[in-house]
Amino acid sequence: MSGDSEVIKNIPRGSTLMQIITCNLDPTSGDVLWKGSSIFKNTKEYCSVLGYMPQQQAMYPMFTPVEYLSYMADLRKTGKKRIREILECVGLSEVADRKISALSGGMRQRLLLAQAVLGEPEVLILDEPTRNFSPMSNPVIRRILADYQGAILCVSHDRKFIEEVCTEVYELTRDGLKRCSLVGNE
Repeated sequence: MSGDSEVIKNIPRGSTLMQIITCNLDPTSGDVLWKGSSIFKNTKEYCSVLGYMPQQQAMYPMFTPVEYLSYMADLRKTGKKRIREILECVGLSEVADRKISALSGGMRQRLLLAQAVLGEPEVLILDEPTRNFSPMSNPVIRRILADYQGAILCVSHDRKFIEEVCTEVYELTRDGLKRCSLVGNE
């Protein structure tokens, strides 16, 4: 799966599915398998390879982006060396030492992306990754994700994002996953 991006699109309750896949919510039925085993039996190992960008998340408003990423690096037991580089990459270097409470919604969304890629996880799980991004930020974010070396699983209604970032696209229907083709990805 390395280097490939996949999308499940137009899912009713897509955020719920993302929360289940990231072990933040127990399913009412069924299971999610990773390497042939239930993710709920190997949660620690499974979660160690994930980077998750939720659609929205409460953050510590009195932290700065640098402090927030430092805290997240401690929780994940990953290095802190690249924090400033990651903030530069997502366009937050100029506000790296401001309080999160002073950041716009789009800046907070970019900070969520920065924390997701922290530690270079094998798999990024993104819930509506372009939500709240300005028209100026969208091309930068699409480029970052298109160049990402790991696998990406996301829910998105942003057709331009899907066309520019994803190499495989699926729609979740009542009958299961159905592979779709998009102009530009055929």
